[in-house]
This record gives sequence, C-alpha cells and structure tokens, in this order.
Amino acid sequence: MHSAAGVQRCSDSVFARRHRHADWPARTAYYLARTYVDQLRGGEQYGGIVPAIGIHLMGFDLFLDPAQACWWFEIRDRDQPSCRLTETLQWNMIELPKADRLLAARRSGTLAAWVAFFQHGQDETVMSTITHPPVRQTLDELKRLSADEEARHMAMVRERALRDEASFVRDAKAEGRAEGQIEIARRLIQQLDLDDATIAELTGLGPDEVSRLRRSAAD
Repeated sequence: MHSAAGVQRCSDSVFARRHRHADWPARTAYYLARTYVDQLRGGEQYGGIVPAIGIHLMGFDLFLDPAQACWWFEIRDRDQPSCRLTETLQWNMIELPKADRLLAARRSGTLAAWVAFFQHGQDETVMSTITHPPVRQTLDELKRLSADEEARHMAMVRERALRDEASFVRDAKAEGRAEGQIEIARRLIQQLDLDDATIAELTGLGPDEVSRLRRSAAD
C-alpha cells in the first residue's frame, strides 16, 4: 500500500476458506481486529501501529451481486463513503467461484491467472493456458515439492523394508532355525519385495546364487 512517504509497512493475514457458515463475517472481523490489537504491548505508542489487512480467498459466494467478485472494505462514513476514518483496517475478499465465472472468457491478466490457479490448479488443460510468470513459477515449485515428497516416501519405504529384512534374518537365526542361508534367501524372495543385491548382502550369498533361487521360485 502506498502513501506520499512511500511504501508503508503492514500486517497481512491471508485466509482461504472453502465453505461458508453463518458466523463467517463475525469471525473474519474478529481475527483481523486481533491482528490489529496484538501489535502493541504495554506502554507502546499508537504511532507504531501498521495497517492490518485481511486477504480472503473464498470458495463460496458471499454476496448476491452476480457481477462483482472482488470486494474491498474499510471503515468509512455511511452517508459519505469517500470519507474514510482510517486505513489501518482493511478487508479484501475474492469470491473464487464467482470470479472464475466472470473471468472464464479470458485467462490473461494477473487476477484471472491466480483465480484459475486456485480453482483449477489440478487441471493441466486449464493451467497449460496460463502464462503469467508468478503462477507458472508457483506451479513449477509445487511440482518440485511433489517430486521431492515422492522421493522421500520411496526412501522411507526402502529404509523400512531393509529394517524389516534385517529383523527377519536376526529372528530366524535367534530361533535356531536350520534353514541356512539358502532357505532364508528363498523366504526373502517370496515374502519381501527386494532386489537380488540386497538379499545377497543380507544373507551372505552371491548375487548369481540369489538370481538362480529367484528363477527357481518362479518356475
């Protein structure tokens, strides 16, 4: 937000809500007021207060006007709306379903691109038409995070499998079972999804011997 002195500091709160409930307006006002009030501690001056701005991305239509989806509320006089008491409390609301309907004919522009992202982020056909660089960067980052999460999951699965395998071998030896290395290898092949190199490492057999046992088990 800008003034004659330049860019002011502000305290932003961003909320996303999919479903509407009866107390939503009161809840919104309450938490923005809390953000505003919590800035000061005992003995601090009011001059240190910065604007508290609530940004609400709503997955529902709050107002009946079919032609407006973006709303900006401040503390103004009822009879003279141009007379603003203060700019330190602001509510910015976007009704995403309505905005999506109003902007469906065009996907260009900053607002249209972000609305498409929030409403159709999983739809590759729609997102392929979005060229706004910040949205494209966000999509790329989400893909990277998703890939990293999948890699972490696979590493965790493998680590857990290795631990289970080691426990399996230790239990077999501790119980005095006489199956020997070959029998343990057979059981690992049958019961766990392990590659030949891992089974060879666990049992002390050679990789070729494990491969032979696997082919024998498949016959």
